[in-house]
Amino acid sequence: MTWAEVTVRQARLEDAPTIAAVHVDSWHTTYLGLFPQSAIDAQTVERRLALWTHALQMPSAARALYVAAWGDEVVGFASVGAFRCEGPSIEGEGELHAIYLRRDAQRSGIGRKLFDEGARWLRRAAFNGMRCRVVRGNPASAFYQRLGGQVVSSANVELEGHPFVEDCYRFDLDRFDLSRHYEA
Repeated sequence: MTWAEVTVRQARLEDAPTIAAVHVDSWHTTYLGLFPQSAIDAQTVERRLALWTHALQMPSAARALYVAAWGDEVVGFASVGAFRCEGPSIEGEGELHAIYLRRDAQRSGIGRKLFDEGARWLRRAAFNGMRCRVVRGNPASAFYQRLGGQVVSSANVELEGHPFVEDCYRFDLDRFDLSRHYEA
């Protein structure tokens, strides 16, 4: 089987353990050097399993969770929904809440498949823009820039007592050809 055979589908409750494992694996490889080791070590499968199990047990028309599956094996996931912001919401803006891939699945085109599926869901939900918050220094920033993302704001935030800068990218969903489908 090759990475080209990866399909994207809606996540199911039984995917929660693998989603949690991918989430933690990605944190442990992506954020080295960006956060203190104690913040990275605090990201555990048990902690993430509780989060993703809850999300999958409480379906909502306001958000979607997709997985990239290589056969029966989940190698990545993406979550989308309304833009979460402090203060008044920004009319017509959705958000890529999360996109994580196993290290061996990165730079294989799978992230683009997940990105496109999330953007497609947001368009169907009548959003015309998509935002994505990214820790400054994250290697994925180049991915978002290649897709035409523009930094529209930056914020000083904190994770477990560690300050960092988070950039907010914006994508105009009208400029993407969302006719390709990757779902199984």
